[in-house]
Amino acid sequence: MDSYPIEKQVCTLEQAKKLAELLGENAPGSLWIWAIEVDIWGENPVYILNTESHIDDNPSNFPPEPMFKAYTAAELGALLPFYMDAEIKHGQFPIIVSYGIKIEHWNDIWTAKYEEREDVVFTECDSATEAHAKADLLIKLLKDKIIKPEDVSYDSN
Repeated sequence: MDSYPIEKQVCTLEQAKKLAELLGENAPGSLWIWAIEVDIWGENPVYILNTESHIDDNPSNFPPEPMFKAYTAAELGALLPFYMDAEIKHGQFPIIVSYGIKIEHWNDIWTAKYEEREDVVFTECDSATEAHAKADLLIKLLKDKIIKPEDVSYDSN
């Protein structure tokens, strides 16, 4: 049985950078971290996945460069709001509509979306991995100001 590489179980480095930018100081913790590691001569820097404890145990391997939280699919699922209300215009009057988050897997494609009903999808993100689809959705919700950085936490659901 083939193992499932950790890179497919966490958000990409680019997604991690974007989430760090959008969440700022409100960014919750993560089990995994994208960190720059250098060789024994202090050269050839490359971003790799590590745990915070490994970085703490081997500080000479990790220069004080920016590190980014590499959220897992499970962590992203906990960070995404299960339900949310949005105010939309209906003619001249605003109405409150409740949306729900839905994660689907079909034909090797993961879809993370939030929708009003089965037939009314508000935003949808597709990817080859669950973590990447969920990260894309969280980024979109933050960029579009549908949710606020201070609302993103493990206890917000």
